[in-house]
Amino acid sequence: MKTLAAGDTPAGYYYSAYAFCTPEHGGTHLDAPVHFARGQRTTDQVPLGQLVAPAVVIDVSAKASAASDASYRLTVDDVREFERRHGRIARGTMVLLRTGWSRHWSDRKAYFGDDTPGDASKLRFPSFGPEAAALLVRERGVQVLGVDTASIDYGPSNDFPVHRLAAAGNVVGLENLTALEELPPTGATVMALPMKVRGGSGGPVRVVAAVPSYAGAPATGRDVPFVIPAAAAGARLGEPGVVFLHLGVKAGYDEAHIPGARFIELAAISRPRRDGDPLRLELADATSLVATFEGLGISDGTHVIVYFGKDWATPAARVFFALDYLGLGTRVSYLDGGLPAWQAAGLPVTSEAPAPAPRGRITARLNPAALADFASVREARTAPSTSVVDARDTQFYSGEDDAQGRYPRPGHIAGAVSVPFSTLLTPSGHFKTPDELRAIFRDAGIGEGDIVTSYCHIGQQASLVYFVARMLGHEARLYDGSFEEWTTRPETLAPIEKGTSQAASHGRK
Repeated sequence: MKTLAAGDTPAGYYYSAYAFCTPEHGGTHLDAPVHFARGQRTTDQVPLGQLVAPAVVIDVSAKASAASDASYRLTVDDVREFERRHGRIARGTMVLLRTGWSRHWSDRKAYFGDDTPGDASKLRFPSFGPEAAALLVRERGVQVLGVDTASIDYGPSNDFPVHRLAAAGNVVGLENLTALEELPPTGATVMALPMKVRGGSGGPVRVVAAVPSYAGAPATGRDVPFVIPAAAAGARLGEPGVVFLHLGVKAGYDEAHIPGARFIELAAISRPRRDGDPLRLELADATSLVATFEGLGISDGTHVIVYFGKDWATPAARVFFALDYLGLGTRVSYLDGGLPAWQAAGLPVTSEAPAPAPRGRITARLNPAALADFASVREARTAPSTSVVDARDTQFYSGEDDAQGRYPRPGHIAGAVSVPFSTLLTPSGHFKTPDELRAIFRDAGIGEGDIVTSYCHIGQQASLVYFVARMLGHEARLYDGSFEEWTTRPETLAPIEKGTSQAASHGRK
């Protein structure tokens, strides 16, 4: 850096100014597509929307450290394993690869694998593999590939296939990143703002991330309970920042509800059903969900207490699922026993409609892995440490009941275990104890660390299994199409079994 001025001025104040010169591709920097593809975007032409986007972090640090030649490359299997755990990578996402290599930054030889001046043939460091990059760029439609090493191609590369593939798709590269261990696998928003060099092939970049308190992780870091007893909920009645949501029949709500509670029905959080749509209960899109919950006075910091009016235990869990999908699950409690438990505790009810709620403000931090689709359930059936769980009553699981002809192929998803939703509750509608719930999961063949994907007829009963799985610390997903979709698919793609026996391998693959 050249000093142009530094010191006190004749007017008595201090002034300094400097000039600097830097290569485009040194330090933490951006690779514009034109770097490896003639006619593609230059640094100043990369849209801002491509540089401020949701990010996922794929962690291969253990594999990179174990590689004998320090040249591990991300594989297609690595990407699919990530998606099995966290959901399909969405179009427009930034994919950041954590190899752990930034820890070597202060040691040039360790970071690059060699320090021979002018000789790049001996470089050794991990990065993306071309097959994985092709999957991410061509099939997933990601916008950015970033890595905590010197290049999005691994050290020994001399033909740079990942650079060329990315550039052809106008995908940006970010190199020499650091602190990726501080980001969650999903949920962060990354902002990569380069020096806007007109016509440049890259440039220095400042990369920062907004990290939500919830990013799709299992139940940790909560500051409200999953299940709240009536007495504890009653103590919060009337407090600012607390919203009660009532699930049930509107006539029942009009007759008696918790003072100030807002009425919500499943239609408000469901996708409108169009003519010819075979699926009856599908979660609404994120924009619609945000509008619905904001209209009920809910904001990011609101403590939501959801309860059922009579015996609507599963719809209440469905509301939890919708909020969890938006990234608000850590702020939601389920009133144990619903309105009957509230009234049995001598707490007040009213028939008066509450005043209109001031509109809330929600910043959606989607947990896309929570919403399982047909393809992800097919993969989950045979994935290790994963349990597909049927929440329907046993006569549907066994195939004895075809739901009055609704199921062309009765039975259950091959490999699924049975946990009827009703077994999770006492006759009074309270949740069983955590130890009892763990025993139910264990007896069904669900491992303590398993990812739990629940389904039922249409996705409603499965919401209760989803809620309990989250409460017990599992990563949880809900197959929204459920058996209503699975049973209509060909047997070759969607195998079905009958009977009630649950082989040990079903829950422990």
